[in-house]
Amino acid sequence: MIMGSSVVKNGKNCQAIILVLIILFTISSEAYSMSLFDLGKICLFSETRGQVVIEGKPVEGVTVIRKVLWQNKTSSETVSTDKDGNFHFNARFTNSFTKFMPVEAVITQNIILQYQGQDYEGWKTNKRDYEENSELNGKPIQLICDLKNKSVVNEEGSQVIKGICRWK
Repeated sequence: MIMGSSVVKNGKNCQAIILVLIILFTISSEAYSMSLFDLGKICLFSETRGQVVIEGKPVEGVTVIRKVLWQNKTSSETVSTDKDGNFHFNARFTNSFTKFMPVEAVITQNIILQYQGQDYEGWKTNKRDYEENSELNGKPIQLICDLKNKSVVNEEGSQVIKGICRWK
């Protein structure tokens, strides 16, 4: 009988702990908001804005493909540049408990520019964490992609980025 009441007591304790955790995860404030839907939220590719030019002149109609490879799954999005050569991608998120595991993040990011039958490697890197805007050490991704540029390797902090695009 004593053993049975101990099990009931432990069950109530577990329920209380779960209730407290749910309340903590759903509390929001003006400065920070987190809900159960944000649990394990991972930024695969931060918001990206850019302009495609040739020797400083905007290029309209360039196909811009943004690809992400993470956990052996590839996803891509495609936009076209406007009359001013501008393009935009919203941040790309997913949720995964991988965020809480002791493994290194490796998210392969690519931006490919297609113009007049030719592909240009605009941006290629391996993102090493799950936070938004970590690709450029907290700065938003704002690119200038000159189709006449040579593809080069650049470093931004610990991030190594290859391509024809340069960031502001």
